[in-house]
Amino acid sequence: MLTVDFHSHILPKVDHGSSSLEASEKQLELMARHGTDLVVATSHFYPNVHQVSGFIEQVDSAVSSLVFSSSQTRRGIRLCLGAEVLLCERMDRMEGLRELCIRGTDCILIEMPVQVQWSTSLIKTVESIMESGLTVVLAHIDRYIGKYGDGIDELLSMGALAQINSDSLASFFTRKKLMPYIESGYVAALGSDLHGTDVKQYKTFEGLKKNIGEANFNSIMNKSAELLAAAQFIEL
Repeated sequence: MLTVDFHSHILPKVDHGSSSLEASEKQLELMARHGTDLVVATSHFYPNVHQVSGFIEQVDSAVSSLVFSSSQTRRGIRLCLGAEVLLCERMDRMEGLRELCIRGTDCILIEMPVQVQWSTSLIKTVESIMESGLTVVLAHIDRYIGKYGDGIDELLSMGALAQINSDSLASFFTRKKLMPYIESGYVAALGSDLHGTDVKQYKTFEGLKKNIGEANFNSIMNKSAELLAAAQFIEL
């Protein structure tokens, strides 16, 4: 059984998750120490800031430096590359969107906006992305349940999958709200959403079997492994 961290910000200087190569190395140490086998690097992609080609170049440069730095200290972690893509209306028409999928797969991690109401057009954009053949995983639905629960339910009913941040499951009250989504099979991924080197996030991730039950945890890990079956991996 692979332990998969589906959502992390560990590439040096690509976003605010890691300010340096040294910080990224410490993040990898945390992951190895707490039993993470496979991690997806999902650096923030903001459509009002980034162009796809420039973003990909930045990611590739960061990975090259990380691989070189890690060459003398193998930790037994496999890395695959994706993005946390902030949704905007009509993003389904954006050139290069498929390049933001987890490499080797048709799976894309979408972050829903929190500053605006989710319009019919915004929901339709997600639906159109799925109709184009991409598998949409909604990032950290734990953040949206209170204000956007109806929107989450609508997107999941359309075929989107859900990712939950591990630290949210440490709270009994938040966990109680999220368990129906887990037990219904909508949750296909867990993630630390690691920014910086806070060990608490990985302690929480390590304890999820107890929090949500071993059967639920294993089911989610299996779904993540299936989504990443064709992914391109880098050994670190």
